[in-house]
Amino acid sequence: MLGVMGFRPGGRAGLLRVVAVALLSLTTVARAEVPPGGIPLVSDPLRTFRTSTSRASSGVVGVPGPGFSEAIRVSVDQPGRAWDVELRATITRPVSAGSLGLLRFWARNVDAARSSQAAFTVYAQKASPNWDKAMQVDLAVGSTWQEFVLPWRWTTGYGASGAMIAFGLGRLPQTVEIGGLEILEYTGLALEDLPRTAFTYIGREPDAPWRAAANARIDQMRKAPLTVRVVDDRGNAVGDADVEIRMTRHAFPFGSALVASRLTGAGESHDVYRAHAERLFNAATLENDLKWPPWQGDWGAGFNRPQTLAALAWLKARGFSVRGHVLVWPGWDNLPETIKRHRNTPQAAVMIPTLVLQHIDEITRATAPYVDEWDVVNEPYDNHDLMDLSGWGAMIDWFVRAQANVPAAPRYLNDYGILSSHGADLAHQAYVHEILGWLVAEGAPISGFGMQSHMGASPTSIPRVLEVLDSFAAHGLTIRITEFDLNSDDERLQADYTRDFLTAVFSHPAVAGFQMWGFWEGAHWLPRGAMYRRDWSEKPNGTAYRDLVFDQWQTRGSGLTDRHGRFTARGFYGDYRLVVRRGSRAVEATFRLERGASGEVTVTLPGG
Repeated sequence: MLGVMGFRPGGRAGLLRVVAVALLSLTTVARAEVPPGGIPLVSDPLRTFRTSTSRASSGVVGVPGPGFSEAIRVSVDQPGRAWDVELRATITRPVSAGSLGLLRFWARNVDAARSSQAAFTVYAQKASPNWDKAMQVDLAVGSTWQEFVLPWRWTTGYGASGAMIAFGLGRLPQTVEIGGLEILEYTGLALEDLPRTAFTYIGREPDAPWRAAANARIDQMRKAPLTVRVVDDRGNAVGDADVEIRMTRHAFPFGSALVASRLTGAGESHDVYRAHAERLFNAATLENDLKWPPWQGDWGAGFNRPQTLAALAWLKARGFSVRGHVLVWPGWDNLPETIKRHRNTPQAAVMIPTLVLQHIDEITRATAPYVDEWDVVNEPYDNHDLMDLSGWGAMIDWFVRAQANVPAAPRYLNDYGILSSHGADLAHQAYVHEILGWLVAEGAPISGFGMQSHMGASPTSIPRVLEVLDSFAAHGLTIRITEFDLNSDDERLQADYTRDFLTAVFSHPAVAGFQMWGFWEGAHWLPRGAMYRRDWSEKPNGTAYRDLVFDQWQTRGSGLTDRHGRFTARGFYGDYRLVVRRGSRAVEATFRLERGASGEVTVTLPGG
């Protein structure tokens, strides 16, 4: 699961390249009106915002802006992480918990030769560790001025100089201008009373060029010819028999992270949760229960092995494909106390690698009847403490040990920030490319790469999603979308993006599965990202998901057999139920349409 974002040192930048990507569009009108009564939080913003790093240069320049004549220009020369180059302003007056903030500014990319878009993250946050954020949004702009209006609620109060506004510009080699800055505080208003930028994304248009190509790939890759051959008791062909076929289950995994205590608990709310999970998905993982600390008992009685194993058994009994998450999350903050106690001891380099392998042995063997594949390593870009201790070779040991215990279970490296943030986190991408390439070259038994895909309110363009998928497919590994959600209160945007993102990834030849990171507001790490509200009413993104998976990507058909006793159709890979009738005779059967199989099923119509 995606960790809490903050200022984190270290990591490898890797090679950076210019992002070739369609530009983000925004549906805003010129100079949005803001309510009166806002108290400025930063005086003279153009000269208060500063950046101090050798990675970039900045200064105030004259510009022909929409309503302003000066802007801050930041030129990033050594890209890395977003916060490696920050344009920041400390708020010198106190802010009250529950009050509202409003940031309005204009931005543009002024060097298209370096990057076809400018991409950055905006924060309203605590001005010191742990950098708690009241607002965080990833944005992208083209060469024309675009206005952004971003409201938020201060969840914590801060004294003078205790909070700041920051622009994280460090991901790309880029030159950005920011002008028309206003930072205001409001009291006595509701958050919905404040204006806000309405985001959209390239690829949302009904006639977007990517759609026809994606649908053609889906038809070619996810479907195959199928033949129902009807014969009598003597093996003779039966013509003019009525055949009806109906798909009952996709072969492609459409899943969600689920909560073990809700899969095993008693009561109406748990019953409803289970019923929705079984109706909506054919694949799942347990959100937290298979992580090492709760498996070890560090998270208290609410997480325990009998409950975890019972939840896995419930899933397996209902035909779910089960992902295990995760064998090793190799940062100290995500390791159990039994490991952390050796952290700074002389025996750490000897004891810890052995304990890790013992854990892999124990958990994979205990769950072997239920778990079909594993995330072996999670988020190595930010969580590399065990690799710092033992070297990258430790990852090979983990993959080898997982393979030895459950040889039939595919093994994945899982990470965040690859498809999100407008696909602009090039340092993160380069680091993961390096690790994947190294693991493959060293012969590690790695099966695939998991892309988490947590999207913010301004989601990545669909052409960029497809471009990034192409780049990682070059490693020859299977790709799974492991933790999709879109954290926005714009439910129409959320629905359209769910539809388009799911279509894009289903159309990509390297992608072999899709998983959300929760589906119900009552059990979701980002409640706005859910498909179902707390009262179980369906949101538009839930409708969009069902329309694709259970309507557009379903196969139903009927017709008569020809004189050779054959009925032919083209269907999605998966499980089917069929009914054959001729006169008073009828027979039902099931079959599975699989990639690489003949696609033919023979049904004997008895009697007659």
